[in-house]
Amino acid sequence: MSRKITDIQPQKKREGYYSIFLDGEYTFSLSELDLSIAGLHIEEEINEDRLLELQKLSQQSKIYSRALYYLRFGPRTVWQMREYLVRKVGFDEEEVVAVLQKLENDKFLNDETYIESYVSSRQIFRPRSKRQLSNELRKKGINAKLIDESLRMLDDDSQRAAAEQIIRKKLLLPRFQDKQKLTEYMLRQGFPYSLVKEVITEVSLETS
Repeated sequence: MSRKITDIQPQKKREGYYSIFLDGEYTFSLSELDLSIAGLHIEEEINEDRLLELQKLSQQSKIYSRALYYLRFGPRTVWQMREYLVRKVGFDEEEVVAVLQKLENDKFLNDETYIESYVSSRQIFRPRSKRQLSNELRKKGINAKLIDESLRMLDDDSQRAAAEQIIRKKLLLPRFQDKQKLTEYMLRQGFPYSLVKEVITEVSLETS
């Protein structure tokens, strides 16, 4: 049994999306791009198999749109996006997986690029040791091997600069005037002892 497309109307609340009416009733919606690719037109006859195909496309378009909305608030890892779409919004996981692949193909999701951006921002505004960065990135669902490979870009100079920035700030606080406490703190943050000792000595000499 087939149904006829009786109207195609642009949606008022979602720019770039169109409502598709079959036999006078709203049935599904498509983005302008998907509508163009599908090649739908008024008076076209749609059989059941074609309708199921279009409804699946409509659902994926809806998920994709929601993903782009989430990305407006900042870059995300693949895992974060999956968790948001499946756990929080409630979309079907199988349908979400297909959309995640499309988001990666369209360069909206890329864990390697995410790591580079995250590490760069952290080292400017809130310096971290490699160990801390690795732990933070693992919590965002990024593959451990990819994290390790990406963090190789942090050379000794960058880690030294991070340690120095932290130590300079901590030395302004009364509790960290005790160099032993400062050393223990830096070790807990994941910096190597030799580096911590060297930087504390140099900064202390400058400020004494």
